[in-house]
Amino acid sequence: MLRAGLTLRNYGCFGVSAKTKLEPYPFKANVKLFIPTSPALLEHTDCYYLGFDTRYPDFYRETEWEREFDQFVRSRRLPSFEIVRLPQDHTDPKVKGIGGVIGPEMQVADNDYAVGRIVEKVAHSPYKSNTLIFVLEDDAQSGEDHVDAHRSTAYVVGPYVKHGAVVSVRYTTINLIRTIEDILGLDHLNINTATQRPMSGCFDLHQPDWTFRAKPSSCLAATQLPIPPSGEKAYHFSHDAEYWAAKTAEFDFSVADNLSDPEKYNRIIWEGLKGNIPYPNRRDGLDLRKNRPTLLRNAGLENNQPKTIR
Repeated sequence: MLRAGLTLRNYGCFGVSAKTKLEPYPFKANVKLFIPTSPALLEHTDCYYLGFDTRYPDFYRETEWEREFDQFVRSRRLPSFEIVRLPQDHTDPKVKGIGGVIGPEMQVADNDYAVGRIVEKVAHSPYKSNTLIFVLEDDAQSGEDHVDAHRSTAYVVGPYVKHGAVVSVRYTTINLIRTIEDILGLDHLNINTATQRPMSGCFDLHQPDWTFRAKPSSCLAATQLPIPPSGEKAYHFSHDAEYWAAKTAEFDFSVADNLSDPEKYNRIIWEGLKGNIPYPNRRDGLDLRKNRPTLLRNAGLENNQPKTIR
């Protein structure tokens, strides 16, 4: 990006957390929470945006991102590219973070809502017609599914993106980077992106308009986060904080992706959330790209199938 003369902004990546008190609104308190480790990123990083720290809700990260976004809207100088890290989907069942976000259910809901708030902010801004948002989940963590243990989900949001579509083409992170290269007119990063195809299956040139509203999970009503009520019935938590802390006592969550035994952790999460439902340990390799309506109907999920807007 920099070699091509483009502007960029970094939120929470390629750096370390400052040894200081965690502040929900760090800019207002004038407390810098993050230090980039790359000299090239010093002037392109928001030091009030905290990187990986499971004690800190993504809600407050998004609030800091939103503060700068509003500045860019006023100055009409939104960077060409932003990378935004929202790490609470990693989960840390032991931590008692600020804002009362405790346990994997709250942490994932907090992460989902923060992602949705970013999308909503862009959708109702002057930049909605020329901004694409790529959301890549980190990471599969040996999470078994019916095909492979390395699969994860990705989302593309914005103008000229298919509405409500599930695209089952096999794409990797390299395909995603190649797509960004093409959109921004960049040279290829290396031979890997040069030889991979862009994610063209996600786009529709007949869909220039789009919008989005973020809705919090009802489980966040049990936190102290300043969010609007979801309007849904009270969330039933699978277990209390003491249960999760005891079950995960052996794990170190202070560093991202530092689990010594991710398979064991997966089973703890599964047992805690799914109860007596057997853990999936054998893949059948079925091609679920075909006859999707029938498959969802047989699984009792037909009402959850997104409808493609043509």
